[in-house]
Amino acid sequence: MANEKNFLNDTSSDDEVNLIVHEALVRGVDSGSQAVVEQVANYFRVLGEPMRLKLLNVLRDGERCVQDLVDETQTSQANVSKHLKVMLQAGILAKRSQGTQAFYRVTDDLIFELCNLVCDRLATRIEQQAQHFRTFSLASKPESNIEKTAA
Repeated sequence: MANEKNFLNDTSSDDEVNLIVHEALVRGVDSGSQAVVEQVANYFRVLGEPMRLKLLNVLRDGERCVQDLVDETQTSQANVSKHLKVMLQAGILAKRSQGTQAFYRVTDDLIFELCNLVCDRLATRIEQQAQHFRTFSLASKPESNIEKTAA
Protein backbone atom coordinates (compact mmCIF):
# COMPACT_ATOMS: atom_id res chain seq x y z
CA MET A 1 0.00 0.00 0.00
CA ALA A 2 2.99 2.32 0.51
CA ASN A 3 3.71 2.26 -3.25
CA GLU A 4 0.08 2.90 -4.10
CA LYS A 5 -0.76 6.40 -5.35
CA ASN A 6 -2.37 8.47 -2.60
CA PHE A 7 -5.43 9.37 -4.65
CA LEU A 8 -7.17 11.48 -2.03
CA ASN A 9 -4.15 13.75 -1.51
CA ASP A 10 -3.44 14.08 -5.24
CA THR A 11 -6.99 15.05 -6.19
CA SER A 12 -7.41 18.67 -7.21
CA SER A 13 -10.52 19.41 -5.15
CA ASP A 14 -12.58 18.10 -2.26
CA ASP A 15 -15.65 18.14 -4.52
CA GLU A 16 -13.96 15.71 -6.91
CA VAL A 17 -13.10 13.37 -4.03
CA ASN A 18 -16.67 13.51 -2.74
CA LEU A 19 -18.02 12.79 -6.22
CA ILE A 20 -15.67 9.84 -6.78
CA VAL A 21 -16.43 8.32 -3.37
CA HIS A 22 -20.16 8.82 -3.89
CA GLU A 23 -20.03 7.20 -7.34
CA ALA A 24 -18.01 4.28 -5.98
CA LEU A 25 -20.51 3.67 -3.24
CA VAL A 26 -23.61 4.12 -5.41
CA ARG A 27 -22.52 2.28 -8.59
CA GLY A 28 -20.54 -0.47 -6.95
CA VAL A 29 -16.84 -0.66 -6.48
CA ASP A 30 -14.64 -1.32 -9.50
CA SER A 31 -10.88 -1.81 -9.28
CA GLY A 32 -10.09 1.94 -9.52
CA SER A 33 -12.74 2.95 -7.03
CA GLN A 34 -11.71 0.21 -4.61
CA ALA A 35 -8.56 2.14 -3.74
CA VAL A 36 -10.59 5.25 -2.99
CA VAL A 37 -13.05 3.42 -0.77
CA GLU A 38 -10.20 1.70 1.07
CA GLN A 39 -8.48 5.03 1.72
CA VAL A 40 -11.68 6.54 3.06
CA ALA A 41 -12.15 3.51 5.31
CA ASN A 42 -8.53 3.76 6.50
CA TYR A 43 -9.05 7.44 7.34
CA PHE A 44 -12.06 6.57 9.48
CA ARG A 45 -10.08 3.75 11.13
CA VAL A 46 -7.47 6.29 12.16
CA LEU A 47 -10.23 8.33 13.80
CA GLY A 48 -11.80 5.23 15.35
CA GLU A 49 -9.26 5.01 18.18
CA PRO A 50 -10.28 6.77 21.44
CA MET A 51 -6.74 7.89 22.32
CA ARG A 52 -6.36 9.56 18.93
CA LEU A 53 -9.59 11.45 19.50
CA LYS A 54 -8.29 12.56 22.90
CA LEU A 55 -5.09 13.78 21.27
CA LEU A 56 -7.02 15.64 18.58
CA ASN A 57 -9.13 17.27 21.27
CA VAL A 58 -5.98 18.53 23.02
CA LEU A 59 -4.58 19.73 19.68
CA ARG A 60 -7.81 21.65 19.00
CA ASP A 61 -6.25 24.63 20.80
CA GLY A 62 -3.11 24.57 18.65
CA GLU A 63 0.35 23.08 18.44
CA ARG A 64 1.59 21.10 21.44
CA CYS A 65 4.78 19.28 22.36
CA VAL A 66 4.73 15.56 23.08
CA GLN A 67 5.16 16.06 26.83
CA ASP A 68 2.09 18.34 26.94
CA LEU A 69 0.12 15.64 25.13
CA VAL A 70 1.34 12.99 27.59
CA ASP A 71 0.33 15.17 30.53
CA GLU A 72 -3.09 16.05 29.08
CA THR A 73 -4.01 12.47 28.17
CA GLN A 74 -2.45 10.92 31.29
CA THR A 75 -0.83 8.09 29.37
CA SER A 76 2.71 7.03 28.54
CA GLN A 77 5.01 8.83 26.14
CA ALA A 78 5.33 5.63 24.10
CA ASN A 79 1.55 5.38 23.71
CA VAL A 80 1.21 9.03 22.69
CA SER A 81 4.08 8.72 20.20
CA LYS A 82 2.56 5.61 18.65
CA HIS A 83 -0.75 7.38 17.99
CA LEU A 84 0.91 10.59 16.81
CA LYS A 85 2.89 8.56 14.25
CA VAL A 86 -0.30 7.00 12.86
CA MET A 87 -2.01 10.38 12.52
CA LEU A 88 1.13 11.92 11.02
CA GLN A 89 1.28 9.16 8.39
CA ALA A 90 -2.42 9.65 7.64
CA GLY A 91 -1.79 13.33 6.95
CA ILE A 92 -3.94 14.52 9.85
CA LEU A 93 -1.01 16.01 11.78
CA ALA A 94 2.19 17.88 10.99
CA LYS A 95 5.36 17.71 13.07
CA ARG A 96 7.91 20.40 13.86
CA SER A 97 11.14 19.79 15.74
CA GLN A 98 12.77 22.37 17.97
CA GLY A 99 15.90 21.16 19.70
CA THR A 100 15.05 17.90 21.40
CA GLN A 101 11.31 18.54 21.41
CA ALA A 102 8.74 17.57 18.79
CA PHE A 103 5.63 19.70 18.31
CA TYR A 104 2.46 18.48 16.60
CA ARG A 105 -0.45 20.34 15.09
CA VAL A 106 -3.56 19.45 13.12
CA THR A 107 -3.06 20.14 9.41
CA ASP A 108 -6.73 20.40 8.47
CA ASP A 109 -9.29 22.02 10.75
CA LEU A 110 -12.05 20.19 8.86
CA ILE A 111 -11.25 17.23 11.10
CA PHE A 112 -12.86 19.19 13.93
CA GLU A 113 -15.97 19.86 11.83
CA LEU A 114 -16.24 16.12 11.17
CA CYS A 115 -15.90 15.37 14.89
CA ASN A 116 -18.48 18.06 15.71
CA LEU A 117 -20.93 16.55 13.22
CA VAL A 118 -20.55 13.12 14.79
CA CYS A 119 -20.85 14.48 18.34
CA ASP A 120 -23.94 16.51 17.41
CA ARG A 121 -25.55 13.44 15.84
CA LEU A 122 -24.79 11.31 18.91
CA ALA A 123 -26.11 14.02 21.24
CA THR A 124 -29.34 14.20 19.22
CA ARG A 125 -29.76 10.43 19.41
CA ILE A 126 -29.10 10.41 23.15
CA GLU A 127 -31.63 13.21 23.66
CA GLN A 128 -34.21 11.29 21.62
CA GLN A 129 -33.55 8.12 23.62
CA ALA A 130 -33.89 10.04 26.87
CA GLN A 131 -37.22 11.42 25.68
CA HIS A 132 -38.41 7.91 24.83
CA PHE A 133 -37.44 6.74 28.33
CA ARG A 134 -39.24 9.69 29.91
CA THR A 135 -42.36 9.02 27.85
CA PHE A 136 -42.25 5.31 28.63
CA SER A 137 -41.75 5.83 32.35
CA LEU A 138 -44.61 8.33 32.57
CA ALA A 139 -46.98 6.27 30.45
CA SER A 140 -46.36 3.00 32.26
CA LYS A 141 -46.04 4.26 35.81
CA PRO A 142 -47.62 1.58 38.02
CA GLU A 143 -49.33 2.38 41.27
CA SER A 144 -46.55 2.63 43.82
CA ASN A 145 -46.37 0.58 47.02
CA ILE A 146 -46.66 3.80 49.03
CA GLU A 147 -50.01 4.57 47.43
CA LYS A 148 -51.23 1.01 48.08
CA THR A 149 -50.30 1.07 51.76
CA ALA A 150 -51.83 4.50 52.30
CA ALA A 151 -55.21 3.31 50.98
